[in-house]
Amino acid sequence: MAPEYATRGCLTRKTDVYSYGVVTLEIVSGMSNTNSTSSEEYLHLLDWTERLRQQGKLLDIVDRRLGSDYSQEQALRLLNVALLCTNTLPTQRPRMSSVVKMLCGEIPIEVVPDDDLSEDLRFNISQSHHSMNNSQTDWSQMH
Repeated sequence: MAPEYATRGCLTRKTDVYSYGVVTLEIVSGMSNTNSTSSEEYLHLLDWTERLRQQGKLLDIVDRRLGSDYSQEQALRLLNVALLCTNTLPTQRPRMSSVVKMLCGEIPIEVVPDDDLSEDLRFNISQSHHSMNNSQTDWSQMH
């Protein structure tokens, strides 16, 4: 859920861009965005992906069931675009027309900024959303 929607109920085109980024990460990783194993432990796919990017291990998020049967270049392209799309600040997300051009290689992929605030904001929003919504997601597919 886009931070601006979770906090203010505001839906925009940039909210859709955020959702696209989340779905892309779910497809590449083979996992759901969130997993709640207990009220104390709350995992977030976006935060995990961002940590791996900062560590230079972004390909570690790719679904292991693929083995080596995928293009690392295409996976990195998808992952980096997804991270751009899931920026916590709507103004920092690309337009969908730019997303398509980046995915097609027509324009370079923008640099994903390091944003510690982004992770904290996502975690706080996720925690408050989780406490309002007790539905649980199964991460049995987790690496």
